[in-house]
Amino acid sequence: MRFADLDPRHRRQVTPAQRREFAAVLRLLAKGERIASSGALAQRAFAPDRAACRFLGRQAREERFHARVFECAAAWVDPGGAKIPACAGLARLERAGQACLQRRDFIGTVLVQQ
Repeated sequence: MRFADLDPRHRRQVTPAQRREFAAVLRLLAKGERIASSGALAQRAFAPDRAACRFLGRQAREERFHARVFECAAAWVDPGGAKIPACAGLARLERAGQACLQRRDFIGTVLVQQ
């Protein structure tokens, strides 16, 4: 069922502001998935063995897929393109992951990614 196919009285129950807010959450989730994808790719450079390297490659691909799903859902819910809300927690996690990557701390990167 598509949103446009809903009975008009049901469509009116979801306000434009609610659609924008939901789309912003979806875009925030997509950003987290993009961070996870780039982190997994960077982890491959110093993975302890081939199996871990292959796993991280698959993980990065899956995270990119998740990001795309969230981005498409956000565009469907709010075609106007609401901006991603600021999220200090996500920014801190990204910085922590980057710091672990710079130290080549594989276990630390795994913990931050999870």
